[in-house]
Amino acid sequence: MPLTSKYAALINLLNDLQVDQLDIQEENNVLHISGVTPSVDAKHKAWDLYNRIDPNYISEDLALELRVITDDELKIVSINCVDEPFVALRRGPGVNQPTIAELKHGDPVQILGLTGQNWCLVKINDLLEGYVYVDYLSV
Repeated sequence: MPLTSKYAALINLLNDLQVDQLDIQEENNVLHISGVTPSVDAKHKAWDLYNRIDPNYISEDLALELRVITDDELKIVSINCVDEPFVALRRGPGVNQPTIAELKHGDPVQILGLTGQNWCLVKINDLLEGYVYVDYLSV
């Protein structure tokens, strides 16, 4: 079964959410989906549906790379990882998601939103978005 069939509900949701610059490509048994969501809530809806299709994101057959564009003023907090060498900034909300950056204690991040599973969507350097477990953030 092609991956576009497996993830048809997710692709339909992204179209319904009017994700801008939506790009869908299948390569080497991985479906790559990227785009710009109109809100943090839209991004969370996409990740929630992805988790229902592939619980805990264990299939590793989808690379979901959605960005959020917002005009809202973002709250800046710091990474708090005194007992750890770094905190993983992950592509999605879960420990099975790939690490896209390593954040050190005191690094500033901008909060975009919080998921229902205690993962916080953050932005660093106004460029890179990812998820950090909420316990590693301090005001």
